[in-house]
Formats: sequence, C-alpha cells, structure tokens
Amino acid sequence: MYVLDDIDFDGDSNLPIDLYVSGAHNIGNVSIGGIPENSYYLAGNHYTKTLDWDNISKTNLSSSVSVWDDASSTWKTYNGLTGDLTNGLIAPF
Repeated sequence: MYVLDDIDFDGDSNLPIDLYVSGAHNIGNVSIGGIPENSYYLAGNHYTKTLDWDNISKTNLSSSVSVWDDASSTWKTYNGLTGDLTNGLIAPF
C-alpha cells in the first residue's frame, strides 16, 4: 500500500493519516509443513497483534528469523537471543 503525502491534492502534506481495516481478522493457529531441508519459507504476520518469535513453536525449524523492514529497506534478524529485530517481535500485517 502506498499513501501519498498530499492525499487531497491541495499542495500541502496531510500526513500522518489514520488507516482503518474492516472485515474478519485472522485468528487461530497457523501450521507450516513440508519445507525441504536447507530451504527457506516466506511468511508474514497477518494478525492484528505483534507476534513474538520466541513464543512460536519451531519443530525442525531454525530459531533464527529475518524480517524485511520496509521503512529502512533492510532485513532485521533475530536468533532467539540477539539481533536487530527488537526482542524477536514481528509487527502486525
């Protein structure tokens, strides 16, 4: 999603603005299976709440996670102990 600085085209900035989401929100558990050895899986946080990587069950899954930070155009990483993804928290949506 892109939001333009001047959303009403009058020549001045309208930021910040509030965005609202309606409809059903995702609930319940998600299971990821069948990832080939030494492969990667691309997933996103489609919930309305922050996910804590430390609280996710990782059977046969690395404890490390990488998250794309669009604001800084960089990957943030966390290995279960340290990293630049603060406390392993993955933001909503």
